[in-house]
Amino acid sequence: MRKAWMAVGVALIILAFCSNTVGLQAPLECPDKPAGLKKLIQDILKAEKDGNKQKLKEYWEGLRLPNSDQWFGQVFGDRFGPPMAKTYTAESQIVGKTLDKTLTNVLRDKMTQIDVLRFDKACDSQAGNGVYPLLVARKQEQAMYEVKLANGTYWTELFAFVYVDGSFRYIPQPRIPQFRTSVRSTNNTPSNDGDGSGDSDDSGFTPAAITHQVAPIFPQGIGQSLTDSVRVNVLLGVDGGIKEMYPIAGQCAFVDAFQKAIKKWTFSPGKMNGTPYESWFLVSEDFTRSAR
Repeated sequence: MRKAWMAVGVALIILAFCSNTVGLQAPLECPDKPAGLKKLIQDILKAEKDGNKQKLKEYWEGLRLPNSDQWFGQVFGDRFGPPMAKTYTAESQIVGKTLDKTLTNVLRDKMTQIDVLRFDKACDSQAGNGVYPLLVARKQEQAMYEVKLANGTYWTELFAFVYVDGSFRYIPQPRIPQFRTSVRSTNNTPSNDGDGSGDSDDSGFTPAAITHQVAPIFPQGIGQSLTDSVRVNVLLGVDGGIKEMYPIAGQCAFVDAFQKAIKKWTFSPGKMNGTPYESWFLVSEDFTRSAR
């Protein structure tokens, strides 16, 4: 009998741990799994439907990312972390308002189907155009979640949720920052002037330019109807050579195909009064089956 009471006590403790903890920053502390996040979304929708403003306020507070500067630095490193943390700090002030509006529309349109995707590995076939660049930019393992609420042809997505300090937190539409010095589209005709001097202006500034490019190959094993718009940031050295590159937007297979093509391109470096300098260069490609 004593063992039975002990078992009941443990069960009650677990139940309390996974239930709403009013007044604490973490409104729902459940396992770091899709089922845990789905339960949280269901509870928030119920509070929204009931018009329970106090409970919703607790949820919004609990969804805030604690120690955000430190977290972004740890997960995305010294280059991406600080600007992402700055953006989050500004946007986190209105998370409650934006989520409240979104969920009001969800209830109005009866989007009762809730699907939760968990992304662990970078190259995930379900990771969309804005998700893959984040996954590949991580410096340490951190699962990221996407919630899709749907009703037939009506649907909306909430990205990204992360599990930090025993609870789910919400980062509204995180993006990898784009560093820019010179921005050109890959659809531009490559310059015939190797040093790009034909594009210089009165200030003596000459932007970097593409001097030769190779078309990317459409990825194998991709559905006929699937398309993607890929953007990649490229750091050019003083000699015009590629020093590094990272994706801003695009799905894994398409980004990989585009980066393989970019490695075969040549560039003229940016110059100031004839002196070359390192510069960031944004290149893009729209993948369509019909164009191949």
